[in-house]
Amino acid sequence: TIIIIIFTGLDNLNEDGQTVTQYLAKRKQPLAKLMEKCGERYVAFNNRASLEEKNNKIQELLDLIDRVIQNNGNQVFTNKEIEAISKVVQEENEKGGFIPNLPDGSIILLPQTEKIVVEAYMRRPVLRRDMYMS
Repeated sequence: TIIIIIFTGLDNLNEDGQTVTQYLAKRKQPLAKLMEKCGERYVAFNNRASLEEKNNKIQELLDLIDRVIQNNGNQVFTNKEIEAISKVVQEENEKGGFIPNLPDGSIILLPQTEKIVVEAYMRRPVLRRDMYMS
């Protein structure tokens, strides 16, 4: 499975005196299975980071994407859900006024994109069952 997990809220972990590595060491079974299926690939974002820190994390994510693509024979796969989400975001951008990131670092998920993601997830009952079975 070619998945990169994006964790947000790293700032909350740090406030609790915990690193993402420490958090993941104590992870519950559903998350452990998902992480295993995606090759332990993840990037954790601090919502309150400075612009420089955010840019560094974005670069880390882009580098990870590049490595995944290289490991996959430089083949990039798209699917209908990604294309549908891209279309919705592009349409919202063309309308103007759409700001995907709030000043506090949180990300706005459009209702249309949320629907696409939920419907795609619901069509994959085998993956859901596997994640929650030990």
